[in-house]
Parts: sequence; C-alpha cells; structure tokens
Amino acid sequence: MKLLLLLVIAVASIQLASAFRCADGLDQAIFRDSLHVTTRDWSWAGSRMFNCTTPVHSGTHSFSFVPRNYEGLYFNLQTPIDPSRHSMVSLWVHGGGVGNQKIYVRLTSNKVAVTRDYFLWGPQSILVNCSDVPASQWAQAVVNLDLLEPGFYDGIQILTHGQDLQARVYIDDVEVIKRCPSDPFKKTLPTSVCNAADCISVKVVETPTRWNQNGVEYQQYAVTFKNTSGKTFKKVEFEKGYFLPRDKKDIWGCQENPGDRWTLPNNMKDFPKGTEFTVGCVSQRGPVSFKVVYVEVAK
Repeated sequence: MKLLLLLVIAVASIQLASAFRCADGLDQAIFRDSLHVTTRDWSWAGSRMFNCTTPVHSGTHSFSFVPRNYEGLYFNLQTPIDPSRHSMVSLWVHGGGVGNQKIYVRLTSNKVAVTRDYFLWGPQSILVNCSDVPASQWAQAVVNLDLLEPGFYDGIQILTHGQDLQARVYIDDVEVIKRCPSDPFKKTLPTSVCNAADCISVKVVETPTRWNQNGVEYQQYAVTFKNTSGKTFKKVEFEKGYFLPRDKKDIWGCQENPGDRWTLPNNMKDFPKGTEFTVGCVSQRGPVSFKVVYVEVAK
C-alpha cells in the first residue's frame, strides 16, 4: 500500500510540474524518504536533519535545515543530470510556521557550482504557484534545465541567502524528470545558418510610461525586432538580458516558450526578410535588453 501511495504521489507531482514544463516521467529520485543510494551528502549546514516526520509531502520523512550564515545542503550525484535527457528537477518546500525563507538552488559540474542561481523568492522565483516559500503548506519548485549549458551536472545545492537566522525549512521529493521528445534541448541543436545576432537586430526604446510601485521605479519599453538577413525565418526565439518584470504579464506581443524564452507573435506564421515586429514590456527601470538565441530558416 505504501508503494502504491508513493507512486500516486509521484505521478501527481509530475503532472503538476507538467503544467509548467513538458514532463516524460521520473528518471531519478534524489530524495524520497531518504537520500538515494547513489546520492552522497556533502552538506555543510550543521542543522540538517534527514528524518523529519512532520511535515512530510509524501511517505514518512522529509529533510530540513535552518538557513543562516550562508549555510547550505550539497548532494553529490553519482548519476549526473543531463539537460539533453532531463527537462527539470522538481522539489517540494515547506516553510514551517513562518515561511518566506530566502533560499536558492545551484547545480554543480565537476564538483564546482555553476553560476546560474534558481531563487525561491521574488520575481525570479522557481516556485510554481507562489513567489515565496509558504508557511504551513507545501509548494513545488521547478529547476528549468533549459537554462544550463550542455554537459553533465553532478550535484545539487540548496543554499542560504545572507547571514540572517531564518526559520527551519522543510524539503521533500527531490526528483529529476525526463525530457519529452517534443521538447528537445535547444542548445544541442544547430542554431542557424548565420549568427542570430547578425540575422535580427533588436532595438529597445523607453516609452513615456513610468511609475513607482512599492518603492520601485518601473518603466514601459518597446522592443523592436527587425529581420536584417536575406532570409525568411519560420522560427525565432529570444531571451532576456536585463529584464526585471513584476510577473509574466509584463511582456506582450509575443508568445512564451519553455526555458524563459519568447517567440514570434501568434499572428505571425513566419518572419520575412526586411520585416519587423514590436514587443511591449514593463521592467524595473534599467538597461533592458533581449537577445535572439535561435533562428530557423524557412524552406
């Protein structure tokens, strides 16, 4: 019965993650009641516990630590994460009775942390249905592996932001999810017949619309993409450089793609040579920028 219950919970977890990204089933359970036999605990947080009986997301145990003074958890993986085979890492977090812990996730390559940070708070939060670690309930966080460079990642770290003492945070069901065939890892694909930046120019212009909200200055921008090549493109993808929106609604006139990327407006079937389209967005005021990272020539 316990095995069946775990299976049902695992399927439900994957289905919820699927609402965010395409998922093709569980590949590796880093933690489920205990660390997997292929996972090594290299953590330096002295407060860590791996036998918490309450709260638990599934099964009988979760794990926890007290975020403080840059302490963290570090799990070395004998079976590495490969973005060409895996689409995401899913984990569930619980803020105890307080919540709002400032923690973030990093992956390691060759036992060295990569520079990409996955925050569990604020506008860049990887939490699925909220922006901050909730009190007294579980929330799923999804690490989007499309943001990584090709390669093998042999560890996952859960780290404290800052020195302040925070309330104990609980974590459960850390899982590596298979990639769907319909959602290939774009960084392994041939990008284009020309450098994307040379094919399409990007111009960002401030509009007259500007305001302060909760002490933060926001600005509306118009971002114009022009096809400067001699070819028609059937696919175009661009990603942010500097762009700090309030939420996903702060960019319009384009379609959202997996991996924090955007593509052509839904009324454009292709992007003919010499044409342009304009995207609107709202961001914290600053040097807003976007870059074209993938183009595919129409036949």
